[in-house]
Amino acid sequence: MSTDALLEELARYRRDPGIRAALFVSGDGFLIAGSADASIDTEAVAAQIAGVLLCGRRLAAELDQEASRYLTFELDDLNILVAPFDQDMLLVLIGRPETLELTYTVRGGS
Repeated sequence: MSTDALLEELARYRRDPGIRAALFVSGDGFLIAGSADASIDTEAVAAQIAGVLLCGRRLAAELDQEASRYLTFELDDLNILVAPFDQDMLLVLIGRPETLELTYTVRGGS
């Protein structure tokens, strides 16, 4: 995908004002493309994602799993979703909780 096509894809997420940032990040934590509010340093966020992914990989290995698929973070005023986009890229969304809702369900029998 060209840079313009990537930015167009990110713009779809950013149409909602509650999404403060939408990024494409490499597995090594390098920013590929990003669109964010001025208060968010996209390069710094991308670099931090690399450390989070490494932690997720170690945890998956500890639990005899191949890898983590999605990572979510619920902060005080923001939620973060890290998801695979394609073979070489991750999608990172940062949004207000009322916009980017993280839902957890525990299922099980009686």
